[in-house]
Amino acid sequence: AAYYLALDGHHVTIFEAGAEPGGMMLTGIPPYRLPRDVISDEIKDILNLGVELKLNTRLGRDITLDSLEGDGFDAIYLAVGAQEGSVGWLPGTDNTSGGGSDNNGSGGASEAPDQGRGIYSAVDFLKEVNAGRWQAPLGRTLVIGGGFTAMDACRSAVRLGAAGVTVAYRRSRGEMPATADEVKAAEEEGVKLSLLTAPVEVIREDGRITGVVCQKMELGEPDESGRRSPQPVSGSEFAIPADTVILAIGQEVEAEGLAGAVVLTGRGRVAADQLTLATSRKGVFAGGDCETGPATVVEAIAAGRRVAVAISAYVMGKSPAAACSAPAASLKKRNPRLFDIGARPESDESRHPMPELPPAERHGFDEIELGFSEEEARAEAARCMQCTCHAASACELQRLSIRYGAGTREFRGEQGQFEIFDGSPILQLDRKRCIKCHKCIRVCDEVVQYHVYTVGENEYPALRAGNYRDSGCVSCGSCIDACPTGALVNSQLKGVHEWEVDLVRTTCPLCGVGCNFELNVKDGRVVGVSPVEDAPVNGSSLCVKGRYHFDMIHSPDRLTTPLIKEGGGFREATWDEALDLVATRLGEIRARDGADALAALSSARCTNEENWLMQKFARVVMGTNNIDHCART
Repeated sequence: AAYYLALDGHHVTIFEAGAEPGGMMLTGIPPYRLPRDVISDEIKDILNLGVELKLNTRLGRDITLDSLEGDGFDAIYLAVGAQEGSVGWLPGTDNTSGGGSDNNGSGGASEAPDQGRGIYSAVDFLKEVNAGRWQAPLGRTLVIGGGFTAMDACRSAVRLGAAGVTVAYRRSRGEMPATADEVKAAEEEGVKLSLLTAPVEVIREDGRITGVVCQKMELGEPDESGRRSPQPVSGSEFAIPADTVILAIGQEVEAEGLAGAVVLTGRGRVAADQLTLATSRKGVFAGGDCETGPATVVEAIAAGRRVAVAISAYVMGKSPAAACSAPAASLKKRNPRLFDIGARPESDESRHPMPELPPAERHGFDEIELGFSEEEARAEAARCMQCTCHAASACELQRLSIRYGAGTREFRGEQGQFEIFDGSPILQLDRKRCIKCHKCIRVCDEVVQYHVYTVGENEYPALRAGNYRDSGCVSCGSCIDACPTGALVNSQLKGVHEWEVDLVRTTCPLCGVGCNFELNVKDGRVVGVSPVEDAPVNGSSLCVKGRYHFDMIHSPDRLTTPLIKEGGGFREATWDEALDLVATRLGEIRARDGADALAALSSARCTNEENWLMQKFARVVMGTNNIDHCART
């Protein structure tokens, strides 16, 4: 949030409760997954924008929302996270034993766990480990939970030399919130999984933990999360020996400084508008884990970016809702509707596995992922991740298929996929995307009237002449514009996506008709031409030259330096020298023979604006109406 607000020109101050910035990325995620130099570099980039950072400043202890407003801050963003872990729900757990939150609220995220008791929340365990403060031996370690925090805790325990680490999870492997890669990596490092297992009671001897009584579970009907709900199996109790129990069963928002200041939900989170992240208190916004509950780093970053848009609008007296609703600011999480449109990858190469440290060498907290070699990186970059669709995310075929329930339609004809335009340098047809709407036929017959198409085998469009060269096709491209699915494509724009180009409207200079179109500009180069429906002369129609001959703009044969003819040859000159020579000679001719002795001939290889300047120069400066254009029709 501070980053995007600073980029927008606002003065931003960050109040951080800890001695170092970084939040849960620093204290909750082990360095073998997120190296500390990466976090440090990111923070430096943010602070270098002029963002002010105040450390060891806790909300509720050192500052309050009232005091911040009294200090003149125009807006406040609460991003305090969910940094308290739960430990007190399990029978046999001593609520005074472990760090972090307890049911009586006596714990605190800044307090170290009481390492002699043997039960810890995963949040506080990871804080101590990541800060390098953990000293006590773990012995036999049982981690309860199945999410990312549970995986981080069990894998950290392995690195600390625990005498065997087990993860108990009450559902099956398929329901674990942690990704399959995380679970697999934990198993590779020696972690054992006890699935469909729920803890019942902690076993103690002389005050110390010796194990946990567990019960086997079976899956019933799906619950609110969509996962099948675990049900206990009667008489299935068993014990798992353990000297240390780490509970990765949830994280809570610390209420200090929030209760009574803003409205909280029933689960103790900050209530905020889902679009603007505005809270019940004017000028106060909230996002990240304190608003959503524990989620991913990416989701927290998205909240920070969205709230920056809302705050920027708010402090400037504009509508945060309108600002956040604008397409450029839209960061709403979407669950896309996917539909099989019969696309196939260009390559069947499987994904190259990320090189990693062998499990036997993962003794410390060094980063596990080693990165690709140059050869591997190039192979990955060349491998098609999705499909060959030119329309990409703007796929009209997918939209229409979803709307009409069309399903996959594979072309079953005798010929190949791109056969009807074999030999065409500019048009391609992919019949797998053709929905047989016949718009290409109609536009060719009724609008441009070249009558190139006919209805062929299985009602697919075909060429009347059977091949491109004899069909009479003039490559006007009107069929491409009419195609709603990306089945017909301009081969010059193959691989260029619509979000990669800027559209610059101009007038075609190639003849005197004055057709309008839009240049497709990518990285400063014209890569294509698109028609515009409201063009006053041509509408959405273009000729082959207007649509496809843009390559002359960047032709290496174009002159970029003036040439002066001397002694039967040409020599390069400066612009000043060339212009002085032209002015002198034109002046001499006009003085001797009159203005009608002068004439100007323009070029189709100039832009329309340059041609306009040429005729203006001829009439006003040279004093003659003798002006012509080589593409005049």
